[in-house]
Amino acid sequence: MLKLLLPYPWRCRDTGDKLCIYAKTHLTPFARIDRVGPDMGMTTVRTMTAAPEMLELLIEALNYQALAFERDEPVSGADLVAWFTQWREEAKRKLEGVAP
Repeated sequence: MLKLLLPYPWRCRDTGDKLCIYAKTHLTPFARIDRVGPDMGMTTVRTMTAAPEMLELLIEALNYQALAFERDEPVSGADLVAWFTQWREEAKRKLEGVAP
């Protein structure tokens, strides 16, 4: 089973000409994105902001029935579909506003 090691949650500050991305507990930005137009850079900021949530979703998917998949054992199709349906709704909720 994979262990979840998430980076700090991100926050963003708009300085007018740049979008600065910070780790929540740090005062210095680790990324500065030049603004070319009113929406330019916001896709990157939304993606960076959602990165910890996306990583969490990916690890959750990899961990589902991991031992059965690794051992090439049968996995109930009905259970898999039920789990995926719930997981997909959670993914849509967490990534709202990030993914098209």
